[in-house]
Amino acid sequence: GLPAMMAGIESTMTFDAHENVQRDGRRYIVVQGRWSDDLPEELQPLKEAGPSRVRIFLAEDSLFPERFLYYQRMSPDGNQLQKILELQFLDVEFDVPVSSEAFTFVSPPGTEEHDETRQFLDLLQSGEEGGEAGAADTPVQ
Repeated sequence: GLPAMMAGIESTMTFDAHENVQRDGRRYIVVQGRWSDDLPEELQPLKEAGPSRVRIFLAEDSLFPERFLYYQRMSPDGNQLQKILELQFLDVEFDVPVSSEAFTFVSPPGTEEHDETRQFLDLLQSGEEGGEAGAADTPVQ
């Protein structure tokens, strides 16, 4: 989700510029980042294959990150950038009532359901008691 995306950006990029802008009648704080110099070894290929820059538009009134722009370097010196991806949240609302029905999941017809809640809770509890490592301690490969 969005928190994981923001955490990933924060841990892998260095923010080196910011500005206040007005766009479509709204005021934003725009931060710009590039790959961090101490990017972990396993992520180094992203410097060549992935985006070179990110610009994040934070709504001035809420600091909600409404728009993400990713750019790719188009010249060896990095002076020419091309937008390769734009992610924008529209019609964002805060503190509004949400019906519990919005969280009801209905399996597609013919889907076999398996409730693994108990096994997951047991795994979490064993990690809290100092037993085997819980799911959060297991590195993702």
